[in-house]
Amino acid sequence: CASRSSGAMDAKTPEEREAQDDASWLGEADVEAIAQTYVNVIAGGCMSIGLRYAGSGNVDAAKTLRHYAFKFLDWKKKAGQGDQVLVSKAALEICIGVIAMSLACVMAGTGDLPPLRLL
Repeated sequence: CASRSSGAMDAKTPEEREAQDDASWLGEADVEAIAQTYVNVIAGGCMSIGLRYAGSGNVDAAKTLRHYAFKFLDWKKKAGQGDQVLVSKAALEICIGVIAMSLACVMAGTGDLPPLRLL
């Protein structure tokens, strides 16, 4: 049986073997890794908003950051409930911290208290 499988491998070109190896993971997506990536990308986007509008008090930027801060807080409350945990509470807390600091950067110098309460 081993000679038959090695013969089949020898019959394939290196390009065919490489294509087979590259496609071997298709259909087996790591859902947890995708979810972790998703929350970290959102937190990174919020951080870029915080850096872009730092100290400006921009209402739209602050509204966007508050939206995601509360969304992540809601996700944190729901984390661990159910059969499958996709994103850990610790990862969500880190993202919440990043978003809260981004909001603090945007609202720095304005005297606005709600961002301070969020921290």
